[in-house]
Amino acid sequence: MPSHRRILAIDVGTSAVKVGLFDHALRLHESAAAAYRVDRPHPGWAEVPPRRWWDAMCRAAGRAVGNRGRSVEAVTFSTLYPGLILADSRLRPLRPAILYCDNRSGPEGRAFEDRIGRHRLHARTGSTVHPGTPALSSLVWVGRHEPDVLRRTRHLLMPNAYLAARLTGAVGLDYNTASLSGLLDVRRKPAWWTGLAGEAGLDPAALPPLMPSDAVVGRLTAGGARALGLPTGVPVVIGAGDSACTALAAGLLRPGRITVACGSTDTAAACTTARPLPPGLINVVHAAPGPDGRRCLAQASLSSAGVSVDWIVAGLFGTGREAFARALREAEAAPGGAGGMLFLPYLQGERTPIWSDTARGVLVGLTPGADRGAIVRAVLEGVAFALRHNVEALETGVGRQRPTVTLLGGGARSRLLNRIRADVLGRPVRRLCLREAEGSEALAGAAMLAAAGIGWVASFKEAADRIRAIARVEGFRPRRRAAERYEGMYEVYRGLFPALRPAFEALHRQAGGGKTRADKRRG
Repeated sequence: MPSHRRILAIDVGTSAVKVGLFDHALRLHESAAAAYRVDRPHPGWAEVPPRRWWDAMCRAAGRAVGNRGRSVEAVTFSTLYPGLILADSRLRPLRPAILYCDNRSGPEGRAFEDRIGRHRLHARTGSTVHPGTPALSSLVWVGRHEPDVLRRTRHLLMPNAYLAARLTGAVGLDYNTASLSGLLDVRRKPAWWTGLAGEAGLDPAALPPLMPSDAVVGRLTAGGARALGLPTGVPVVIGAGDSACTALAAGLLRPGRITVACGSTDTAAACTTARPLPPGLINVVHAAPGPDGRRCLAQASLSSAGVSVDWIVAGLFGTGREAFARALREAEAAPGGAGGMLFLPYLQGERTPIWSDTARGVLVGLTPGADRGAIVRAVLEGVAFALRHNVEALETGVGRQRPTVTLLGGGARSRLLNRIRADVLGRPVRRLCLREAEGSEALAGAAMLAAAGIGWVASFKEAADRIRAIARVEGFRPRRRAAERYEGMYEVYRGLFPALRPAFEALHRQAGGGKTRADKRRG
């Protein structure tokens, strides 16, 4: 295959859109990024007008593609998910997209889950109804508070489906991303649960056609081609969710391993073919579902990992690379255990394993002697404690104890945080780095999907082998004394949320969040 041919992969993250050009060996060449803003008009809300994703994608593509457009043989996506988009018959969004970390829909989601039946919902969708994730709770919220929007909805979309539709004029959604709509029946061959859509107030005709993540959804129209600087007719592969793409780049194609996509959120994932799917986790169809379609990813997701680190660094040190490097240096100089401080990284509520939309960030153990380096270290350690909590929940759910843990993504760049992760987990961890694609593993996973979709590779295993050939692995082993110290602190960490839960719920009511019920099922 000519070495100059390229795949254009597009990754929609929580704060920026990245694009990259990959060659037939799945090496990243040119890349660029464009930031965008998430709107938070009320406490706990997180939404984005989809036009911002389009504009950021076009800006980034313009810088990365340049005059190389004629070398591109496919376009594909890795996107945050869920991101609920409700559009009219002309694919125009009727309101801003509601993101995975949006907490507005707690009361509506709980009431809907009670009406349909929690166990029935999980048995068919693999999901627990939680604000933002899956999108079902946000859909029910729109039906109650913005009924005219739901009546006018002709297309339910996610970020990859929206961008692909604007580029090609064709509508479709992959099984993986559709999993986090909360409307996909994953018991056998995945299919829409149309009756559930009707119960939520959505016309089932608005559900898009389903397809594998490596399927060509359409080809670039003249307008789509101009937007990306490419020729018309280039095939567009629908792609998958970002955590699924990262797991694919790590070669997670069989049970027995755990990968952690580290970024704004940290998502631990393991393969499973078991039915029913494990409760208490986020279960999605794998981006490479296998010949029988039964391969799924069981996921445990920490909502505010990188979000917590960025928040504390910006507050104490400012923004920019120099400020971040200075913060990490001071945190590394601080003692392990942060002088007796503990941090709960629940800035946006939390999904697995506590499933609480009222939980908030907490720093416990402050004293007059606490300097800013120790505070940053406490936040890093809190993120690691939360990861351990999620990894343990994942291991329990899939029935396999202490498999290899592989870290990928931009949030795995910090050697300090990786050492803390190994010490807190009490086991070796390894960081997988894709060299030129460091921090862009989701883009690489999306490129693998496109390579399969247009015939560059004969199988996902072949694509994974190409990625492995250019990857570098860095190992981190737990240090005995540090692991012993963190073991005791972890037990205290585990007790903090149950102890503070009544206070979280009372504060939520005081902030205007309405009445909440103590949901002991998810404690």
